Amino acid sequence: MLTMAKSKATIDFYFDVISPYAFIGFETMLRFEKVMPVTVNLKPFLIGAIFKESGNKPPGLMKRKWEHMMRDVAYNNAYWGLNLVEPRDFFGEVIPRTSIKAQRLLTAIERELPRDELVRAARELFHRVWTVDQPINEVQNLHEVADKIGLKEADRMIAMIEQPDIKRILKERTTTALDQGCFGAPWIVFKRTGEPDRVFFGSDRLHFISDLLGEPFPGPMRDVKIL
Repeated sequence: MLTMAKSKATIDFYFDVISPYAFIGFETMLRFEKVMPVTVNLKPFLIGAIFKESGNKPPGLMKRKWEHMMRDVAYNNAYWGLNLVEPRDFFGEVIPRTSIKAQRLLTAIERELPRDELVRAARELFHRVWTVDQPINEVQNLHEVADKIGLKEADRMIAMIEQPDIKRILKERTTTALDQGCFGAPWIVFKRTGEPDRVFFGSDRLHFISDLLGEPFPGPMRDVKIL
């Protein structure tokens, strides 16, 4: 008797560039997609609204949690071959500046341009926050990002951050994640035809997803290159 092969799975990966674990998850999920039978949909959303509506609080609001998170980030750097660096004043400078404009830009790029442009833009925004400690909240910062990566149609993309449609899409995307139970980033939704959706929180869930795919966990995949 023949056994029908399972349909290819998809993953909706919700992220905000203000989150270090979203940065870790972003890089590792893109590697994972290269070596596993899965397609990843990158979905920018607003972590500030997630915290507000879910009642959750960022770990850095408690000194011990922040200290532990920075140790954990160092462990992740070593395992995955990443280079996240603690910002000088995350809660005094980074959080008040917000990532709203950056997330709108990513939403515009997602809608208008090829996926590679979204990957490059998101990576550079993550890099500014979590590697070189540079702002992302002003329009000028977005132009700096666009220049750095050679973003296609940069002026049009940046102008779109004030368009009602882009604001609406980002708000609806965030509401969708909340309706799924989201309380932080990254938020991951595993989908496969004929099966219930599975939701995961955090950057350290790939071993569970590997099991759902019926594949061995591929480890850190440091030799997998993305762009």
